[in-house]
Amino acid sequence: HSLEQTAKAWHYTQNSIMVSWAPHTHVYGLVCGLLLPLYYGSTVIILSPAEFIKKPITWLRAIDQYNATHSGCPNFGYDYSIESIDSAECVGLNLKTWKVAVNGGEFINEGTLLKFFEKFSPYGFGKQSFHLAYGMSEVTGLIASHIYDFKIHKKKKKKKEDRSVLSVGKPLYGLKAVVVDP
Repeated sequence: HSLEQTAKAWHYTQNSIMVSWAPHTHVYGLVCGLLLPLYYGSTVIILSPAEFIKKPITWLRAIDQYNATHSGCPNFGYDYSIESIDSAECVGLNLKTWKVAVNGGEFINEGTLLKFFEKFSPYGFGKQSFHLAYGMSEVTGLIASHIYDFKIHKKKKKKKEDRSVLSVGKPLYGLKAVVVDP
């Protein structure tokens, strides 16, 4: 059920091509890097997390080389790519096939989404590609997800402080979110 709902939220099919560098000990790496491709019999390219940390352009080059439709990581991976990849490394890069760029697994920073889009849109990365997600290891996968719409959502905090708050979407079919006082 969880894999079918994840596939539905991310438009994942047997024809999807996934690139993953997330460790399989992390729920994203396990579900998206192994279980989803196995369940659908689709292609997955698995990169070493160490290779990504050493040279993050490897991730984007793999997306280009294999015409990947799906890939993603926690917010820090997008930040790290923004900071570490220079424009000379991007010559010839084509990210047009990357339709679902999942960001989840930790707090999602709206500034990161905007900067990543700004830096990589000249290479075909689309605005509509970002899918924000919230998952839990306890349910082995995705709980909520939606496409990021590049609108700024502000929530008032203490004394004139504003903080951008991003929704990760509604719970997937068959799931119910309950907020309780501990």
